[in-house]
Amino acid sequence: MKIQLTLLLVVVLLASLPSIVFAQPPLSAVQSGETSQTAKATERVQKSWEGPFYGFGLGLGYGRATVASIGESVDLPPVAAIPVQTRLGYGLSDSIVLYGSVLGMRFTGQTSQWAPPACLLGMMWKWSGRDSYGFTSVGFGFEGDPRPLYVRGGSGSEVYPGIFAEAAASIEYVNLGSVSTTAYVFDITFNYHWY
Repeated sequence: MKIQLTLLLVVVLLASLPSIVFAQPPLSAVQSGETSQTAKATERVQKSWEGPFYGFGLGLGYGRATVASIGESVDLPPVAAIPVQTRLGYGLSDSIVLYGSVLGMRFTGQTSQWAPPACLLGMMWKWSGRDSYGFTSVGFGFEGDPRPLYVRGGSGSEVYPGIFAEAAASIEYVNLGSVSTTAYVFDITFNYHWY
């Protein structure tokens, strides 16, 4: 329960920090005698997403899994997760990016191990009137028979020029005939984006 409360506190803190600490003045408020710091902030607000895009992220998370068989289900113990992701995409406009990503996670708990990486296709979009963005992706694991299905989505915001904090939720589903496994991972990642 302590891990869940700690992760919830981190998510709330990171979601509120950009709007409180890193709030940007509207472009109409910038005067001709602006300082260099204000000019840099304005340049960051005007940065376009168009063209090639690359991102790399590392974070911390919390995961749970449920194994279901005919009429029964068993919840596995919670684990800590260390997600690592890389994205490669192209900005179609100033507000939409299509990308492919490779997501790997290391789970720590009773046994520490790397989960097989997953290949995802997704989209990022800017929320209108805010400095944050949303993203969603879907894909399959590289290994396994059958391969696990992954769905991932969340929201992010720039906390420093080029560095973005993202809160995300991932679902992994595998059906092995009469037995199915569903895993949920909630994580916070810090990503560096190159445009």
